[in-house]
Amino acid sequence: MADAPVLRVHAIMLGARDLDASVRFYTGTLGLELKGRFGDFAMIDAGGTTLMLSTQLARARPATEPGAVEVVLEIDGVRAAYDAFRERGVTFLNEPHTIDGTNDVANFEDPDRHLFSLYGKP
Repeated sequence: MADAPVLRVHAIMLGARDLDASVRFYTGTLGLELKGRFGDFAMIDAGGTTLMLSTQLARARPATEPGAVEVVLEIDGVRAAYDAFRERGVTFLNEPHTIDGTNDVANFEDPDRHLFSLYGKP
């Protein structure tokens, strides 16, 4: 059997029904950097990983419920970030809680109901 080619994650593409609202959420509310925007796409820098927002994807794959995908954002100080993001309007699905005896997690959704978690040291 031949060796498999080496794959790397280039970006994570998320459908966005309202690109302006999604860009405001990721840049204004979460404080991430807009790398670029063209047509129906926006690229957001999420600490070295690009989140691509696409209205074309949202139209091509409409869903009544979000898929079983979770984007995990690593951060030191989950509890402080939780408080800061709540003040900026993020509605969390749960409070920060320890998941492995060392790290905390708290979950929230973006405007299109994609599931995210803050993960890291309390």
